[in-house]
Amino acid sequence: MFDFIKNTVSNVANIANIIPQIGIKSIKYFVDSQIRDKVVPVEGSVLYCDLLVGAEHSGIYVGNNTIADIVVNSFMKGTVKASTPKTFVDQTTLGNKIYVSCNDDGAVGHRTVSSYAHGQVGKKSMYGLVFKNCHTFSERCVEQLPDYQDNSLLKSAWNAVTGVFDDALDGAWEASIKSLKKNAQYKLGATKWRLWDWQNKDNHNDDNQTLDWKAQEDYFKNMLLNQNSIQEIREQLQETSDYLTEIGNENIDKSIHEKIVQFKTALKQVIDKHDETKDFLALYPSSGFSYNTLTQSTDNLNALSHKMKNNPTIQALVKKMGRNYISEERKKAIKVPRMNQNEVYGTHNSDDIMRLLPNEL
Repeated sequence: MFDFIKNTVSNVANIANIIPQIGIKSIKYFVDSQIRDKVVPVEGSVLYCDLLVGAEHSGIYVGNNTIADIVVNSFMKGTVKASTPKTFVDQTTLGNKIYVSCNDDGAVGHRTVSSYAHGQVGKKSMYGLVFKNCHTFSERCVEQLPDYQDNSLLKSAWNAVTGVFDDALDGAWEASIKSLKKNAQYKLGATKWRLWDWQNKDNHNDDNQTLDWKAQEDYFKNMLLNQNSIQEIREQLQETSDYLTEIGNENIDKSIHEKIVQFKTALKQVIDKHDETKDFLALYPSSGFSYNTLTQSTDNLNALSHKMKNNPTIQALVKKMGRNYISEERKKAIKVPRMNQNEVYGTHNSDDIMRLLPNEL
């Protein structure tokens, strides 16, 4: 047991040296590290790194290997600090990768953004009030610029697609990296995001990473389908589509491009199977059906679910087999013991002040 605990602690300590193994982020890390050219940020470039699978940290490059970003000092208190690349990625568990706002020609930024960000260094705020998080700080810096060229049509199209998402985002605690990227595109013309080789490693030999492409598909095809998992898969599909658009005009090896397309197709197959059988899955949300288990069935699952839903005999049987079912005979046989005032049997709502719990007092 001691060896197991020691090994577990060691694995957790080393997790910052690995990349996520599953999903579009792992694919992007592999392609961006091994195949795409890396860049050096310019003043006013937007930077971000992945903290967790679903969380990022962002900041603004202000020159001289320095990044202006919000650092949380204590509960609800944050300070804008001048960070080095190393301290910028200190909290990440997904490797020391820093992404830079770019276009087709390389890194993009603006000195107005850099000057504003640098002027904020040292300022403190109630984290969540002045700046909701690091992304809102970065967005405020970027918004010091007018829109990049004429983006009115681009903004109208984007807002039409993401209007519902943005409405939900307005009330959320964490602003999305998508919102920051959108503003970087409007203001800086950032259409791509490339890695910064801040550790001065070989441009195309970053840790000799390999990627199990089949495992990417198998993971999602074996994922148990429910409301949360299908939402995750839809987000994976959207991010994959966006990435294919981003690298569409780049000289990416054809075989790699085809593998990304194949991964996207696999995600679409899972979503289509879920939508096809959603009536059946709605009846059994905890039964543990995946894409692979659903495709093994030759039955018309929606017809089966309709039949079971409308068959009173089956519904009565399901009710009797449930945990909460107790027959009337059994209810009569159950005798509830009288509670001794000196013993504790459990907790429940009551108007007996003498039985109050100490913390309630």
